[in-house]
Amino acid sequence: MRVLLIGTYQPLIKALKQGLEEEQYLLDVVNHNHEGNGKTPVGTFDVIVLDLRRNEVAHLNLLRRWREAGLKTPVLALTVAGSVEDLDALTAQVDDFMTK
Repeated sequence: MRVLLIGTYQPLIKALKQGLEEEQYLLDVVNHNHEGNGKTPVGTFDVIVLDLRRNEVAHLNLLRRWREAGLKTPVLALTVAGSVEDLDALTAQVDDFMTK
């Protein structure tokens, strides 16, 4: 399974990367939304894991652009429970949430 992991909080990204690679997932990690925008042709990844931090709308805007371009890949958002990002992510068509 090929996973795209997008986030900026390095301790979390490092832990997720290590755990997913130990389980034999093929993993691409991007820390900057412009880099991610170039890495995501429709259908290339089996799942996208999107780390949402407080007041970080750039990743949601990126997802909105991908969805508008026809991206059907499932997206799992990692977020703080009950945060504003939850509502924003719903409108950006996130498929599911996991709280940190």
